[in-house]
Amino acid sequence: MTIKKYEDNDTDDQVTKAIMLVDGKVVDKNSLVTLVKKAS
Repeated sequence: MTIKKYEDNDTDDQVTKAIMLVDGKVVDKNSLVTLVKKAS
């Protein structure tokens, strides 16, 4: 896992990105969060 922190100069926001290479299998299904966009 790699964590990258930087400042976006256009918006002056602090950005933190976490990137992980994995095999695609879920270790713990109870730890997942699903985001669903409601139709308007």
